[in-house]
Amino acid sequence: MEAMSRCRHRWAGQAILLLLAGSALLAEGADGPVPLFTPRPKTPIEAAGSDLVPELRVRVEIDARGRVSEVVILGVEPSSNLDEYFKREAIDTLMRWRYYPASSDGQPEPIRLEWKLKFPSRYQNEEEDAGQQEVSPSWHLLDRGEDSSDLYRRFVLMLPVADRLEMLKEFVATAEGHLDQDSIKEYATGRVIALTDAPSDAVAGVLATNLESLFNILEEMLGVKLEPQPEPNKIVAVIYASELSFKRLSRGVRANENWAGFYNPAGLLAFHMNQPSNESLTGLLLHEGTHAYVDRYVARPGVIFPRWLNEGFAEYIGNSTIRKKKLVPGKTRRTEVYRNPWRVQTGRSLKLMTAKEVRDAIRRGEAMSLEEVITAGPQEFYGERTHMFYAMSWLLVHFLRHGEQGWAEDEFPSLMLYVAEGYPALEALREFYGEPANLESKFHDYVKSF
Repeated sequence: MEAMSRCRHRWAGQAILLLLAGSALLAEGADGPVPLFTPRPKTPIEAAGSDLVPELRVRVEIDARGRVSEVVILGVEPSSNLDEYFKREAIDTLMRWRYYPASSDGQPEPIRLEWKLKFPSRYQNEEEDAGQQEVSPSWHLLDRGEDSSDLYRRFVLMLPVADRLEMLKEFVATAEGHLDQDSIKEYATGRVIALTDAPSDAVAGVLATNLESLFNILEEMLGVKLEPQPEPNKIVAVIYASELSFKRLSRGVRANENWAGFYNPAGLLAFHMNQPSNESLTGLLLHEGTHAYVDRYVARPGVIFPRWLNEGFAEYIGNSTIRKKKLVPGKTRRTEVYRNPWRVQTGRSLKLMTAKEVRDAIRRGEAMSLEEVITAGPQEFYGERTHMFYAMSWLLVHFLRHGEQGWAEDEFPSLMLYVAEGYPALEALREFYGEPANLESKFHDYVKSF
């Protein structure tokens, strides 16, 4: 594969990571490391049929860059003549782990950790095993003023190009391993490599060219203010024929398996084809592709877009109509073709129904305020009302582009430019649009007529 080396793994059986209480050897006053890339060890093929479930006590040395410099196996219980295979797998896998480095008084420093790693039987039911979650050490959820997903994105986007390519290769090897090995197709464009195991030979080409076209459209939309940042590595996009294969990938690359698709800032996009409609699949591709473009070509290294703008802009693009094979930004789909076990039928688009929910909330006086949307933290945005936060963010971006003549060409690209440079989003919004409270009634009128 162009720019990627294929890596096939013949192992099965996820490992269960157990915390050894009090084992994290942290200096007093130090912040522990945050795990960023944590592929799970798997039971070696040599142990097939042995019914061995050893528990390995491991010591891991992490340097000031967050890389694992040494893995030492302190013990194996119960011991057997297969210990060396389990040790080899544990060491090979843990050496690939990456962390946001530990720090003391704000300075990164090396650190040593210990815990126990338990391997399951090779023939243990895969779905039962996948349901057993890692027990996160106490340093996994540190209060650094932002959630772990933002820390992860910031860390990856600030990596040197060679290190980010190394991480991407590891992710792609994992992604390829979950494709049907007899049905892999590949297609490359200037900025995208597409892989799939879909039955049709055309899918890989459609995926790659659609993403390439999307990037060109986004450049046209924002290029009046924003010059794309150079990005030497291609994005790798993988689309699975099987939803189960996609979920297996999600567990291994730090993604939510309940999502229908995701973008990882190392440069990996992944989806599955089992969507309620073709329009839903296209919208998903556009949404995640927009995240990829903003991360790789718009934001300065280390800059994280606020959730409302990041998700709202991706929803804005993902919800747009394709007319005569061309995306019409902001033109919301009116209908969708839905598939079910009995028939195929056309109905009102899901996004129009979502817009109606927001209109109804505004009329009842129950809609969240713009300031509430703009300042929401991760627990709020992705909590019980996440559907409404996504909807409000989408409609707010729509308003900020189309609420008044000229906003799409001037104010909105300027807002994106300021945020891309690290300027606080709320301050940038005030600079170009005024106080959010003063926009409230105009925004409500806009949504009511949507």
